[in-house]
Amino acid sequence: AMFEARAEYLQAAIGEIQKQYGSVEAYAEKALGFTKESLEEMKELLLEEK
Repeated sequence: AMFEARAEYLQAAIGEIQKQYGSVEAYAEKALGFTKESLEEMKELLLEEK
């Protein structure tokens, strides 16, 4: 693979996001400018129900 993401780096990044913003969703809205509607659309497209 051209790019590799180590689990511990991702966990550290998510932990920092949660500490600063409360959740990944809040980060996406406040820091990245996504709307609640656009986040819901992405979830529907990218996530599978278990």
